[in-house]
Amino acid sequence: MNYNPETFKLELKAIKIAGGEETVRFEAKLYINSKFAATVSNGGTGGCHDWYWQSREWEALYNQHIEYLDKQGKFKFNFEQGDELIDEIIAKREEKNLLKRWCRTQTVFILCDMEEGEYPVIKAKYSPKIKAFLIKKYGDRLKEIVNERFLKK
Repeated sequence: MNYNPETFKLELKAIKIAGGEETVRFEAKLYINSKFAATVSNGGTGGCHDWYWQSREWEALYNQHIEYLDKQGKFKFNFEQGDELIDEIIAKREEKNLLKRWCRTQTVFILCDMEEGEYPVIKAKYSPKIKAFLIKKYGDRLKEIVNERFLKK
């Protein structure tokens, strides 16, 4: 298997999350370029993830991708970077699910001067009137109305 960062596609499927004491307790199926490559899990009691690779070739391909991302300055830490990437994917998925849930009953937005992960809300379902209100009140400070990510097209 040849590594090409331009075409490399990483995906987690069948993610199961169940609390955890020190770390997130989870199990997920890792797909590389749309092919099942490994099961990755963490018992949630601290420590590294457990990896169950389909073959050494998949593990080598994943590690090449981690090395490539490391050279790009992707990681916060210089250890267990493969785990860090999985954690990031899971965290993004969980954040997306949380935002989607919030957007069902209220309006969620982001202002330009806010920290990443801060989401003010209006306790009213999103509508064109709410959008007009936000634009009028915040003008150029309004970075995004999160509800618009989830509108059916």
